[in-house]
Amino acid sequence: MKIGIISIAAIFLLLASSALASETAASAASTNETQMNIVETAIAAGNFVTLVEAVEAAGLADTLSGVGPFTVFAPTDEAFAKIPKEQLDALIGNRAALISVLTYHVVPGEVVSSDLANGMKLQTVEGQDLTVNITDGSVMIDGAKVIQPDVMASNGVIHAIDTVLMPPAMSEVQSVMEDLKTGAEEVKASIEKPAEGHAEETVPPQQAATPAPGFEIVLALAGIMAVAYMTFGRRS
Repeated sequence: MKIGIISIAAIFLLLASSALASETAASAASTNETQMNIVETAIAAGNFVTLVEAVEAAGLADTLSGVGPFTVFAPTDEAFAKIPKEQLDALIGNRAALISVLTYHVVPGEVVSSDLANGMKLQTVEGQDLTVNITDGSVMIDGAKVIQPDVMASNGVIHAIDTVLMPPAMSEVQSVMEDLKTGAEEVKASIEKPAEGHAEETVPPQQAATPAPGFEIVLALAGIMAVAYMTFGRRS
């Protein structure tokens, strides 16, 4: 009889140990899933390749891998693909501008989708606000749509969006640059256009390939004005 009781007790002990081991393994697996920080989570997701490259180029990887918490409205690769390549290359090559754009996508603290409300203002790390608009269950952050909310990380949360957001000051600079570029092209065209009633002179090939000096000066001034405005204008 005693042997039977001991056997039953041993079976119950074995089952209890097995259940405890399974629970511990499940808990460990759950912990491992949330131990990746924002940068690691973005890399693992596979659809934020350009964003991660931009974060690394801006020197923000360590910050977004830190304690936080942070809320990142993260443009997908498709969102970055909407930007013309030459403009994207220029942005990634300009560290000051890149930091401004990227930090405009980051909000201090952890803001999950259930915290968002229509008309809410979210102050970004960049310093300016994002506006939340919710219509028929669709969440818009300024002009970008949230296409995948609540991707949790150990130091915050990622919300995937379908458009790269530009700070208002950056948008103004882009507008000024476009106007200056248009003006420069008009100046170049007027310089190169022969006067009416005069025969067009034959220009040697090596001279024809040389841009008009006035055009280079206008472009140089445009670049200086844009960088100065971006760096100092919005701080004043």
